[in-house]
Amino acid sequence: MAIDIESLLSEVSPEAPCGEDLSYDASFLALEDMLRPKAAGGVVAGVEVAAEEPNWREIREKCLELLRRSKDLRVVMYLVLAALRMDGLAGLRDGLALLQGLLERFWEHLYPRLDPEDNNDPLERINILQSLSPDTVNAQDPMKFKQRLTEVPLCNSPQMGRFSLRNIQVAKGEVSVPTDQTTGSPGMSVIDAAFQDTATDELLAASQTADKAIELVATITTVFSKNAAQGQTPDLSDFQSVLGNIHKCIQGYLAKRGYGEAPEEVASADAAAGGVAEKGGISLAGEIRSPKEALLAIEKVCQYYDRNEPSSPVPMLLRRAQRLVSKNFMEVIADICPDAMSHVEMIGGSSSSNSELNE
Repeated sequence: MAIDIESLLSEVSPEAPCGEDLSYDASFLALEDMLRPKAAGGVVAGVEVAAEEPNWREIREKCLELLRRSKDLRVVMYLVLAALRMDGLAGLRDGLALLQGLLERFWEHLYPRLDPEDNNDPLERINILQSLSPDTVNAQDPMKFKQRLTEVPLCNSPQMGRFSLRNIQVAKGEVSVPTDQTTGSPGMSVIDAAFQDTATDELLAASQTADKAIELVATITTVFSKNAAQGQTPDLSDFQSVLGNIHKCIQGYLAKRGYGEAPEEVASADAAAGGVAEKGGISLAGEIRSPKEALLAIEKVCQYYDRNEPSSPVPMLLRRAQRLVSKNFMEVIADICPDAMSHVEMIGGSSSSNSELNE
């Protein structure tokens, strides 16, 4: 079921656009409890029974109920996860679109609020979004975003079934799994047959949805770099990499049907054109045609330096440039050289003096 994004982007009320703080709200605490991992069901006939999966439909409904009362990033992330589990890539795309919209429209008032005593530090918000791409794997992590993303079905064969990126990784021996878990796992011949039996329009839709999700993650990072005082951003590169691998996988099967080039060919073409190809199938090549694409390109450069040359001053300078993109000339001067404002106003005339002349 699609998320009604526009409805959720409307103000809770004119007096309190983002509503109330849910930190100690009973319904919010109940939502968090619904997401906590349930203990494994014990051992039956020598086989461990897997832990019970949360009721994602109930979680989704609880999130929607709470978001009508409060624009809270914690609730949004729970909704994104529920949408991913229920609707796959399309649910993830819609959830990320909602997240982007809320950050752009309600940056000042979103919960958790910025800390005015610490230069509006967005660290708490960054930590919430970091659940998309945690630094370490934690067995008690109730979100497990990256793992659950790899488990999303990418094909839909009436004859062979539905298979995910994780199925492909296991079949190719790219991930380590206990021997007992590989028993009965599909081989690549079965997975290839399932993709071949999937309708072309379904694969095209999945490819476009994965591509849009990659773009949304990059845009969300850019929103932080533009609004945060020091340009702090969550590092979502690992999550983007998984999405890139999914997109690359689907594109590979589409290329066999004559839809676009195979991923390796795309990478070669990018290199020949002077483009920069990233691990995970995300690439930047060709002309930049809009301010939005320019901001995304700057963000990719920042992420590269953050990962590979963390001591470099380049990201700090580029993120300052990002924040200036939406400003007018006078606002740019005030930001980069406030001492020069009096000289600029003397040359061009201040708005106040112009008003007096008009009167």
